[in-house]
Amino acid sequence: MKKLIVLLLGVAILAIGISAFAGISSTKHNLTTAGFFTTKTTAAIFSNPTNASDTTVITVCSFCHIPHGANITIAGAPLWSRGTPNTAGYSVYGSGSAGGTSGLTLGGTPVGIPGAQSLTCLSCHDGTISVGAIYKNTVLLTAPMTGDVNANGMLVKPSGNTSYNADFTQDLRNDHPIGLVYDFGYPTPQNTAGLSTTISVSGPPFYVTVGGNNVFPIYGGTIGVGTLECASCHDPHTTAQPDFLRDAPTTICQDCHVNK
Repeated sequence: MKKLIVLLLGVAILAIGISAFAGISSTKHNLTTAGFFTTKTTAAIFSNPTNASDTTVITVCSFCHIPHGANITIAGAPLWSRGTPNTAGYSVYGSGSAGGTSGLTLGGTPVGIPGAQSLTCLSCHDGTISVGAIYKNTVLLTAPMTGDVNANGMLVKPSGNTSYNADFTQDLRNDHPIGLVYDFGYPTPQNTAGLSTTISVSGPPFYVTVGGNNVFPIYGGTIGVGTLECASCHDPHTTAQPDFLRDAPTTICQDCHVNK
């Protein structure tokens, strides 16, 4: 019986991994040569520039994760293989002028530097790090990229596309605020009008709940210090909604905002 339980547990874990892999493989986050979209690598392996015999096979997961020798400089990033963005370069929502590092939301909530669950996304999407660059045991390995990238492999705005730009740049003033402490006093917080949300009572992680379901994670281990980050609204592993959203684009704003 014990062996059967262990076997079933192993099968369940494998099924979860296969499910995540299957979901990503059909999205823009599949940057392998088998990817279905424009931006992807033209190589099958990452090569160590100082040791030709040290190579890493390029898989769907390896552009973000690596099983050994991960980058631990972004606290909380799981087996992270990418570099760490230069946080000093960000101009955040409400900062008023380029180069500012702090600002306020319309409700007066301070906005700080993006947290770990935003920096992981921005390590591709702020236009300063090559999409093909990963780290293994602190050594930079770089895969050649093609598609909507510049000569250095960094994301650029697709030619002629005005509806979407994967390169946010480090000027985040025109994007939804991230890196702000989410007031766990909602729906009646001070100085924050127009929000109507419910927070899960157990955590961490804590969630903004929709219809009784935990939908939007708030990152932080203590009530009152959890922050809203990129991954609060986007799940990089899902195909359930467009643009990796955690809820339908027609209703995701109203999930939190009552003043439309």
